[in-house]
Amino acid sequence: MYLKTLSLYNFRKFAEREDSSPGLTVHFNKNLNLIVGENDSGKTAIIDAIRYLLGSLSDDYEKITMEDFYCINKDEFAKSFIIEGIFTDLNEKEAGIFLEWLSFDADNEYQLRVILKAERKTNENGKEYIDKKILAGEVNCELRLNSQARDLLKTTYLKPLRDANSELKPGFRSRLVNILKAHPIFQSGESNELVQVMKEANTKIEKFFQKEYTKGHSLIKDIENVLSDFYDNTDLKKSKAKFNVSKNDLTSILRRLSLNTEEINLGLGNQNLLFIATEMLLLNRVC
Repeated sequence: MYLKTLSLYNFRKFAEREDSSPGLTVHFNKNLNLIVGENDSGKTAIIDAIRYLLGSLSDDYEKITMEDFYCINKDEFAKSFIIEGIFTDLNEKEAGIFLEWLSFDADNEYQLRVILKAERKTNENGKEYIDKKILAGEVNCELRLNSQARDLLKTTYLKPLRDANSELKPGFRSRLVNILKAHPIFQSGESNELVQVMKEANTKIEKFFQKEYTKGHSLIKDIENVLSDFYDNTDLKKSKAKFNVSKNDLTSILRRLSLNTEEINLGLGNQNLLFIATEMLLLNRVC
């Protein structure tokens, strides 16, 4: 199966037309597709619409914002938008998986229609929020697409290459974490070995800083002595401290990792290739 058409209704710069037809409909080829256009012509909107509709294998959180709604004028935005994708060329196995959401095209062939509907609403406290629904099925007969079915539609998304360098750095929002956690080595229980390595490393680091450089003094004791001045006698246990590299759970360990080549002072182009290589791990996992 492949995504045959993508239609946008009131999504970003593509307003729904007066006859209720989409502001933009993109027709895709079965294999390779290239999107070419001038700046601000809507190329990014097409890519982001696919991401919002299908999600990504690395499970990035895609937050819908006010700027995703068509701007009617400077201070007024559309109340809702719809992204619609039509999948075609389903084989029998795929048709069986999506059976309850299937319909038929003009040639009486299977097709899967998936839509994302985002609507601006106001709660009881008067605060506006965005209600997001992923549905599938024929027009006016849509049903919610369950999480298992949605997982089968997820895509591999390569972020803009200008961001590649930051994506491989350690941190709470590191994309490298999601890529690595999806790899079979961590799906098969091998993570226990990495966790054990980190436990041993933390133990050695802790002992290193406990070494006395003069009698009765170590670096960690010096820190604790200063801390103890901030607490009374009943709270002295709060002044206890220790050094470690990471907590001993897999996610915390992976958040500390960065990925670099063995060469130094490489340009952005090489960093881009390294980033693409890691992203391809996700695609290979599916294939």
